This record gives sequence, C-alpha cells and structure tokens, in this order.
Amino acid sequence: MKKVFIILIVLTFSACAASQDVSSNRELKKLGYVELEGSFITNPTRKDKPLRYVMYIGGMEQIFKEISEEIQYPRTERLLGIEGTVLVSFIVNQNGELSDVEVLKSISRNTDNEAVRVIKTLDKWYPAMVKGKPVNVRFRIPIKFALT
Repeated sequence: MKKVFIILIVLTFSACAASQDVSSNRELKKLGYVELEGSFITNPTRKDKPLRYVMYIGGMEQIFKEISEEIQYPRTERLLGIEGTVLVSFIVNQNGELSDVEVLKSISRNTDNEAVRVIKTLDKWYPAMVKGKPVNVRFRIPIKFALT
C-alpha cells in the first residue's frame, strides 16, 4: 500500500515585524501570536502606516502543524492515485474570523472539500490593523496532496 504524504506549501505567508501599537503587539506576542503578511483587501498607502499584519498563535509553524494533523487524504482520490495542489483563498476579517473561504485551484471535489474544511479549523487569528483600526486581509494557501 502506498504511503501517503501530504506536503503543505504556503506561498503568501511570511513572518513580518511591524509596530502598530508596541505595547499591544508585545502583549500579543507574549501570548504566542506571530505576525503574518497577507494581501490587504484595501491596500494601505504610505500615509496609512504604521500597520500591523494579521497575527496567528504560533505563526506559520503552528499553521503547518495544525493543517498536517487535521488533513486527511480522501479515500477515493488515494485509491485512484489522484494528486495535485488545491489553492485555497480566505479572508481574515476585522473580527479575526475566517470568511470567504474558496478554492481557486481544484483537483477534485473531495480534495477541495477537505482543504476548505481544514482551513476553516484554523481559529487563532488576530486581525490586521491600519491606523489602529482592524482591516480585512486575504490569504492564499496551496495544499499539496501527494502519494509516494
């Protein structure tokens, strides 16, 4: 039987150091939050800075860990040898909640549904801030389903 490996690749995330409100950033970082850069829905201008990017408890390492622990290769696709990458897009809204989760690149209905389900389990977000106000940020996460 083939051993299943699921490789997670995240293109749009990168650690970032910004200082919106130094004291609240420090407090959040003490709680384990790490800033992650995404795409602002409304692009901030130079005058909109300082800003703080979206934060997630544990940062990218924790996101990778949670996705890899939660994801399950769909049985039908595993048996048929279907592999590929599902590109999932979502918004971290002003309340730190996920919204508009959608598949931008599909492999199959089952893998798409699994990728969306797993993304929806990520619930430790703190919203991005521009000029002290929370803003929406869009992320894209490619999740690769591979059999080896």
